[in-house]
Amino acid sequence: MQDADGDGATNLQEFLAGTDPWDASSLLRIEEIGQSRDGVVTLQFTAKSNKTYTVRSSPATAGAGWVRVADVPAAPTNRTVVVTDPSAPIASGQRFYRLASPRLP
Repeated sequence: MQDADGDGATNLQEFLAGTDPWDASSLLRIEEIGQSRDGVVTLQFTAKSNKTYTVRSSPATAGAGWVRVADVPAAPTNRTVVVTDPSAPIASGQRFYRLASPRLP
């Protein structure tokens, strides 16, 4: 599989995510993670037009599985999306997050 811009995503993965396979700075990523005082985590990313997304999380423990946080439907324009993960309180420790496009089944 080719990776024209050397960013670690194949050209097919970039096509599916709506990113530019010739631009290493154009990639599918969570751009900002925040946490409120009561432990609610917010994740922000740029959603491309006509693309769907799934956000998943996992506790930072060995062997923990991935859990769906949210699905983001397609829209006709590029936009900033903010997803809230209220199930990630401070007391639960660190978590990992994944952003996937297209939406996972």
